[in-house]
Amino acid sequence: MPRAAHKSSAHNGEPSSHTTIQADIDQLPDLLQGDESVPYGDTAYWSERDRREMESMVVKYRLNGRGTKSQPLSDEWQEIKRSRSRVRVRVEHPFHVVKRPWGLTKVRYRGLRKNAVRAYAAFALANLYLVRKRLLSNSGASYAL
Repeated sequence: MPRAAHKSSAHNGEPSSHTTIQADIDQLPDLLQGDESVPYGDTAYWSERDRREMESMVVKYRLNGRGTKSQPLSDEWQEIKRSRSRVRVRVEHPFHVVKRPWGLTKVRYRGLRKNAVRAYAAFALANLYLVRKRLLSNSGASYAL
């Protein structure tokens, strides 16, 4: 099974050491680990230069492209973007659950091991939270959330 890359990462709340803000389009090489065979991402990460470079390395470039005023995307490419976004949203949703409803947007500086354990536990609970209806529908129990 090919390994898929994704742009999301659990942020630790540490202030950036950069003095300038970098555009998302410049961040893709920093987000990849090097052994991905199919990177997914939204339009902000798309770059023709990166696409050519990855395709020369036999990597399937699945970042959503963008249209322009003079050349809008065709209906076929809109559907392709929609299907790619469906893949991406399955990866991003647990990050939403951990960060928004539970408020875990910042990490206290407790040490790498304690922070990692907290993140693993939060994502394990997020996975249970996302399938709670399926789990409870089989048992006949009701849920409050």
